[in-house]
Amino acid sequence: MMSNPHVLASNRCASCPSRAYGPCKGASPEALRSLASLSTPCAVAPGATIIAQGETGQHIGVVRSGIVKMTNTTADGRHMVVGLIEDGRLIGNAFEQASRFAYESATDAQVCLFPRQAFLSLARQCPDLSCSILETTQRQAEEIQEWLTLFNCRTTLQRLAGYLFALTRRQLGDAPGREPIDLNIPIPRKDLAAYLGTTTETLSRNMQQLSRKGILTVIDGQTVTIISMARLRSMAALIGEELQSLSHGHAAVAAGAIAGETASPRHAA
Repeated sequence: MMSNPHVLASNRCASCPSRAYGPCKGASPEALRSLASLSTPCAVAPGATIIAQGETGQHIGVVRSGIVKMTNTTADGRHMVVGLIEDGRLIGNAFEQASRFAYESATDAQVCLFPRQAFLSLARQCPDLSCSILETTQRQAEEIQEWLTLFNCRTTLQRLAGYLFALTRRQLGDAPGREPIDLNIPIPRKDLAAYLGTTTETLSRNMQQLSRKGILTVIDGQTVTIISMARLRSMAALIGEELQSLSHGHAAVAAGAIAGETASPRHAA
């Protein structure tokens, strides 16, 4: 006896971990079944383009796992990492025909794609789904604003320390970690440099500076051991309200970091 594809899709959505905080969170069982029937799950390899910049917006998506980077390439060829989007967050723009940004996988990722018009039509029919989409979109916008504030008037060394502090807090969750803490940086160093608004060379120097100060130990290109969270926090120059924002933010979303061969003044360490 053949399985009903709609039932299989609905079961896949019901067990999806991003349902806990994504746009599907508040969907009724009926809306969830409709979403499941519209969705196309995709496994995306690192570096693959999911939505190209300027592409006519046929799809929007929800990240199920992994990290997707939102990028912008300027007319003079500069590549900007506008944001890092984690599970439970939306990619693409439901209300614009052409995408202003490109969405590329920074890691192995699982993404559910939906036909844009069908997704919008379903949202109009299901107020609970509309509210969840609005909540997710608002949260993503707030996270961008928070990271903009955190990155403003800080050196690249302070930005790196702040990012590592936030990443450690998110990976630990509510559990108090015993130092030293092994930390996996989930994106390649080139992407991290672009995200922090610096070059890979400056990023490497800043890593070594944190190491010399006894704050962390560099294991390899994507693994460090945090020796002192207190000193990492101090190096990041974080204050109470900023710490709260870092702790509560789910997705590491920042704004407009430019990756170039030559550092501009804002890239100076």
